[in-house]
Amino acid sequence: MHLAEFALRDVLNLEMHASPDAVVVIDDIMPQHIEWTSRERQTQAWTGDVYKVILFLRQYRPDLEIQIFDVEMKGMALITGFSPGDRSLLKDLQRHEESLKGSQFACVDMAELRQTLKPLQPRMLSDYLLMLKQRRRQKYQSTSNNIDAGALYLDLLKRSLLNEIYLDDEMRLLYLRDCVAQRDIFDYGVLHDIRETRAEEFAELKASRNIGRFPKRDISRSGFSHTMMGRQRLDSLHSCLDDLMIRGIPGDLIECGV
Repeated sequence: MHLAEFALRDVLNLEMHASPDAVVVIDDIMPQHIEWTSRERQTQAWTGDVYKVILFLRQYRPDLEIQIFDVEMKGMALITGFSPGDRSLLKDLQRHEESLKGSQFACVDMAELRQTLKPLQPRMLSDYLLMLKQRRRQKYQSTSNNIDAGALYLDLLKRSLLNEIYLDDEMRLLYLRDCVAQRDIFDYGVLHDIRETRAEEFAELKASRNIGRFPKRDISRSGFSHTMMGRQRLDSLHSCLDDLMIRGIPGDLIECGV
């Protein structure tokens, strides 16, 4: 669909799932002849009016970084600097699509098109991509320490909530309770190295804690975890929260049913 409104939908839908330094590439931006830009195909080579989406975005989304390269035959645009939480254009998408279908962003000849788009020479493409790569690396290096510290802290928080840190002691307490209730026989060797002496039970407790289930599905064996969610659900919740943060979605969180 070599039409500007379809290209706009693609860009806006991609932005909702993109990181800020993602790069979207759009083809068919710089035709060789203005006849190629008709909305209905009339020539063998055809680009449609896709170029209009660049003029539109430069006007309505000046925060985006857009570079045009005059690559052979049809040109290419690179867009980056996305804001995943930005919904400003989606709110009035139908009106924007109608404006793209009309003459508001149309160029009458190639001279106007080239003057408006201001394409760079193809030889500059590799340098531009290298610059984007270096910028991304610098951004990562400047934040990597904070990211690592945050990830370590959240992992410690999860292990604390799940009592994974003291799983051996949890096994010992369950064992001692069984001994008091005369469901088991006390042995100091078992108590001292319970991870090895009761390896099968320990593995079951660890696996149950991972999926948020009581060992042997017995609530009396629930242990001493601070949450019944389990590691998998905590990781899923963590992933959902990260997604909200990356996309910049505003709002509040509330836990219900507790």
